[in-house]
Amino acid sequence: MNRILSMLATSKLGRAYTKYAALSWHEKRLLIEIGFLLACSWVAIRFVAFKRLTPHFGQRHHETAKVLTHTDPEAILIGRLIRAASDRLPWECKCLAQALVAQIMLSRRKIATTLYIGVTRDSDETRQHQAHAWVRYGEHYLTGGRGHKRYTVIDFYGTELTR
Repeated sequence: MNRILSMLATSKLGRAYTKYAALSWHEKRLLIEIGFLLACSWVAIRFVAFKRLTPHFGQRHHETAKVLTHTDPEAILIGRLIRAASDRLPWECKCLAQALVAQIMLSRRKIATTLYIGVTRDSDETRQHQAHAWVRYGEHYLTGGRGHKRYTVIDFYGTELTR
């Protein structure tokens, strides 16, 4: 029995549970909300027309401030938890799903953010476009920030909400 327990504790599932158990109740509640919204956004992206999703992105062609006088730690925490949950869920949570969840959660909390959608061309002969979405809060990139400079912004949506 001890051998089984030690194997479980050293397994990937056991380490994930240990990390989850160490979180505060507030972080656990946020992770549950993030998991639910990532599932909903995954379904919506696959089955709902893009033009019906964009009203949830925010106000089109509105960019929020890049420099903040006060940084809300809740926004940074939500971004970190979205990235962590996306890596651990059994379905693939790509950048648009993560950005949509961040935008929804932060607008509910009256935190101003900007969601960007960008494209780039592949360097090979296929000349196919790659798309990417990311969310910026002040000077912080909450989701999709890695590699965002490679993309040309084609659209952006801002939420101008202040606490």
